[in-house]
Formats: sequence, C-alpha cells, structure tokens
Amino acid sequence: MDFEVLHSGFDKLEVSFNGALPAKLRAALEAAKQRAGSNVEPEHINLKGVDCWVKETGARGGYAYVFSTAEDREMWAIKDNEDPENWNLRCVVSSVALAVDGWHAVRDRLLLQLKAWGAKTTEISISRVDYAVDFIAPDFRLMPERLICHSHATVGGYPDQGEPDEMAVHWKNRQVTSLTVGKMPGRQVQIYDKAREVRSTGKGQWHEIWGRCPLKNETVWRIEVRAGKEHLGRAGIKSFDDVEEKIGSLFQIAMEKVRLAATSDFDNATRAATDPVWVRVREIVRDALEDSQGAVTFERIVEGRREEIADTYRKQIIGCALGYAVTLRKGFMETLEGIGVEIADDIAMLYDGDRCRLIEKYHRAVCRLKFLEPAANDTEDVPYAESGGPGRLLRMQT
Repeated sequence: MDFEVLHSGFDKLEVSFNGALPAKLRAALEAAKQRAGSNVEPEHINLKGVDCWVKETGARGGYAYVFSTAEDREMWAIKDNEDPENWNLRCVVSSVALAVDGWHAVRDRLLLQLKAWGAKTTEISISRVDYAVDFIAPDFRLMPERLICHSHATVGGYPDQGEPDEMAVHWKNRQVTSLTVGKMPGRQVQIYDKAREVRSTGKGQWHEIWGRCPLKNETVWRIEVRAGKEHLGRAGIKSFDDVEEKIGSLFQIAMEKVRLAATSDFDNATRAATDPVWVRVREIVRDALEDSQGAVTFERIVEGRREEIADTYRKQIIGCALGYAVTLRKGFMETLEGIGVEIADDIAMLYDGDRCRLIEKYHRAVCRLKFLEPAANDTEDVPYAESGGPGRLLRMQT
C-alpha cells in the first residue's frame, strides 16, 4: 500500500503554572494593554528579552493580560496577582511551534521564559496534549462504518448528554471529510483532510512543514489523538516529566480503543483486522516522544509569512486604488497611468505636513510586523528596567 508520512509530532499543548510575574512586569503589561485598547491592535513590548504582542482584553478565568510571542508561537494568559501559590500563568503552544521546534525545545523555551521573567513557579498542570500524523495514502478511504469504538457510539452530532466516545461525522459532496470520536476534556480521536483545512484557512506554513504543496485534488489525511485534562488526570499525567514517561502509551491505547477495520464486513469487532494505515499510524504514535523537530526552520516559516503578508498588502493596495479611481470617475487606463503617482504625491504631502503622525504609523507597522524583521533599524527595544516605569517601551527615532 502506498503510504507517505509528511509530518508527525505534537500538535497542541496547554499548560498552567503555579506562580506569579513580578509587579514591574505586570505593570508593563498593564501599560501595553491600555495602549492596545487605544490603538485597537496588539501592542508590542519586549518582556525581558521576549518579543510579545499584548492584546487589549484579558481572558476568561480572571486572566488580566493576554499576549502572543513571535509568529504566535505561544499565547500566554496572565493574572494580575502577586501570590505565587495561585495558578496565575497559562500558556497555549501553537501547532506550528511544536511542529517546527519539537517537544523538547518547546518545553525548554517555556521554562527559560518563566525564569527570565522571574516567575517563581512551583507546580505545573498540563491540561491538553495533542499528537498528529499527516500522511498521503491514495487508496485510503474514510468510511464511518469501518470505525470500531465504544459500543454506545452513534453517528451524527453530539447530543447534550451521552457517552464519552460518541462519534460525529462531517460530509462534503457526499464524501466523509471528517470523523471525530470522543469529547474534550476527555479523550478524542479525529480523522480529517488537513489539506482542505489549509486551503480554506490559508495556513501556508504547513506547506513548508510538509515540504510540498499538495495538488488541489490531493488529500493529506490527518489522524489526531487528543488528551484533555480529565483524560490526563485519570492517567496521572500532570507535569512535563509525566508526559515524557506516559504519553506514548496513553496515545497508543487511544488508537487501540478507537480504530479503523480493514473492511466494513465483520461480525465480531474485537476480531476484525485493523486497517494497515491505522497500524502504521499507531506505531508512530507509540514513539511520540522521539525528537519530533521538523526539517524546516522558523526562519523559513517567517520568510514564507513575509511573502504571504506582502502579497496580501499588494492586493489590498491594488483593490483600494481601483475603488479610489472609480469614486473619482477615472477610467481604467487613467488608473493605470496616474493613480500610483497621485498616491505617492499624497504620501509625500502628508510627510511634509504631519511628519510625526506618518512616522508614528510607520513605527506601529514595524512593531506589528517585528517578527518578520527582528533587527528593524527604526525601532529600538528598551528593557523595562531602563524605561523608568510603565510608560512607552519603544523609543522613536524622528
């Protein structure tokens, strides 16, 4: 059977820490949050050597501050609480970060960031761990009738009350595109067309991770195993060490409790032969803790994002220029010949008339896109200790 693995590795991590950020850093986050509210966009600050983009709102659960790190590697939620015995710190690691860096690098980075911030953490509580295998298998077909799972499983949407292993099936053009068994925060296994999702969401980073751009009619199947807080708790998994000791076995058991039969023609589910694809994926999942660092670097991911963002801006400029021309009752040829020059003249006039405002807008763009160019010449990061308090952490060159 033709079977090609494009990627395998941890796909999501949610973890909370018992500890607290120092008052100075929380004050810096508060000032950034206020500026984000005024500017209606995330505010960039450098938090003890870590580039962060602070949102204008907090999050449910009493988290006052929410911010992402470069290229949304991690999303942090912080409580404005100084008691280190409380669970004040929460982090959600993105699937791209785990795919590119691997489990061990991500774990070490989180602990180093907390140490740099002076957060005296005493306990760790992991609430979710996902693992995914992306593959191409031209002969593979997703048929719900071949799925073997809990005897009470039903096909359809989830009811309000039901068994933990109930099944949801999604169809597109009379073909099954997604099949999910289980509900979070318990155990969940999902099979779906990852290439379709990438095309619909524009997550081009996955083309870099896979090392290829699938054809429009090509399916990249993903089998994803998810362990939520309740499932992890029953298995005694709470810390990073627990994950590294037990997660492979936990995922393997999940792939045995939920599996695809080789055919739908079976009388006894326990004796039904398992689909060869499922067997291969189960072997990969069993060795989840092997170094899953991808072949692509984050630098390459960033360059790909640079190209995507530049293309988006270019299309917006063209679209706005054409709309602008129509409002001025200019013809198509007049647009091609003159609108670009006219816009350039307008920018020059704005620079002469309100230079500070234009430079401010430019610097805000530099901060917003800083992850694309960490060594931007026009902006200098000022560590909080040198800023004199919760004021502006960026020094503008005018």
